[in-house]
Amino acid sequence: MIPSEYYETKLFLLTQIMDEARHLEVFPKRALANGGGLLSEAQSGPKFRIILDATDFTEMSALMHIFAEGFVQTLFRVGELISFNEAEKTIYRLCAQDESRHLGFGVMRP
Repeated sequence: MIPSEYYETKLFLLTQIMDEARHLEVFPKRALANGGGLLSEAQSGPKFRIILDATDFTEMSALMHIFAEGFVQTLFRVGELISFNEAEKTIYRLCAQDESRHLGFGVMRP
């Protein structure tokens, strides 16, 4: 739980949720628009258990905002590099910008 006096942190985390929702919306739409359809996800157990098991906000933030978001940002940058058309390049570039904000929050947080 985040104390109420840290309202800026709470507001930022809300913007992060909106960014992630946009990512969850754009990629399935793009997959369907390309005619490829959606593939099923392999069920390998809880993927983010380490983040959920963090002992405090600082540990959770480091795991999520630095390690996880940094990895996802790298995926988006590579996606932009290997995209076949300008629409995909734009999608990946904008998603990578979102991830840069998330990563920046984790790095700048004391």
